[in-house]
Amino acid sequence: MYVSGVAVSKFGVSPKSYPEMMLEVIQQALADAEINPTELDAIYISNNLAPHTQNQCHLASVLAGYFPDLYLPIFGLEAACAGGGVAIHQACVSLRAYERILVVGVEKMSESAPQDMLYFVAADADREFDQREGLVFPAGGALIASSYMQKYGATTDDYALVSYKNHQNGNLNPQAHFYGKNVSLEMIKESKIICSPLRLFDCSANTDGAAAVILERQKRGKRAKKIIASTLATNHVNFAQDKDPLDRKEVQKAAKKAFSQCGLLPKQIEFAEIHDGFTVIELLMMENLGLCPFGEGYKWIREGRTNLDGQFPVNPSGGLKACGHPVGATGVRQVAEVVTQLRGEAGKRQVERNNLGLAFNFGSLVGSCTVHILKND
Repeated sequence: MYVSGVAVSKFGVSPKSYPEMMLEVIQQALADAEINPTELDAIYISNNLAPHTQNQCHLASVLAGYFPDLYLPIFGLEAACAGGGVAIHQACVSLRAYERILVVGVEKMSESAPQDMLYFVAADADREFDQREGLVFPAGGALIASSYMQKYGATTDDYALVSYKNHQNGNLNPQAHFYGKNVSLEMIKESKIICSPLRLFDCSANTDGAAAVILERQKRGKRAKKIIASTLATNHVNFAQDKDPLDRKEVQKAAKKAFSQCGLLPKQIEFAEIHDGFTVIELLMMENLGLCPFGEGYKWIREGRTNLDGQFPVNPSGGLKACGHPVGATGVRQVAEVVTQLRGEAGKRQVERNNLGLAFNFGSLVGSCTVHILKND
């Protein structure tokens, strides 16, 4: 399986509609892959919030209206924040039936009031156990952050370092929401408390954005990059069933299966895009993916190992923290970033070692999660 074309829109407040946002990145991805729409066999769309924010369901048929007379199979997928990763995983599975598939992720969040958006996003949590108790995602993230500090001895300063690193990277990424915005370590540490111990700059930003990738069964062209592992694992989505919120069995299973698929060890991965909806999550997922020992993630950030010029760069794009988190687009953007790094086309944020990269995407805290490993071939 190969990725032959990628595109990521500028993340940030956009006047464009859902169809316009999708069409922008679709056209760019097609151009990047040097193909036209008639050469596609299927399309997968990842979106989470359009039914809430725009009263718009069935984006598959909406998109089909812009490609008349093609009558392609178009599939709409929703898996909370993991939708993009799930769409790519499903496309990988579907390459047994199709030769060439386009995956597009899109979200428009800027037109809804913050209180409304909090309510809409909370729909991705368990209705019976979490929503009715008021356990919105920042509260869940705060519980995880507190547990991590208590168990391992991390501090809020460590979380601030994650945020600072990702903002530094994002300031090198023209597509990032925070590109061109100078976010200092002092600003991060002094930002307002959202849900203790998490501050404003520990949380990813709501934003608008879209991303697209084109997957092909066979390699075509020198710039195509190989997907050597694609896995999906799903767990319950409520805190009531969690014995230990730091022990993410679903993440461990997805990672173990991914490394088994490609015959690699975690230590062989050279850089990663890791879902960081909250700063603590970046550290926690590094550990559960097997990329660093349990309880060592905060030490790695202190030592600078995950910096752009470190031994193991994490989120060279800026991650969700600095790129922003347009829910349905994030997982697609992550894979597009890995491909861009493998191609050596990431500009000022280019990692030095770029032969093997990993993208990890998850939904809720955590319900669905995907692992994709890509390499130069």
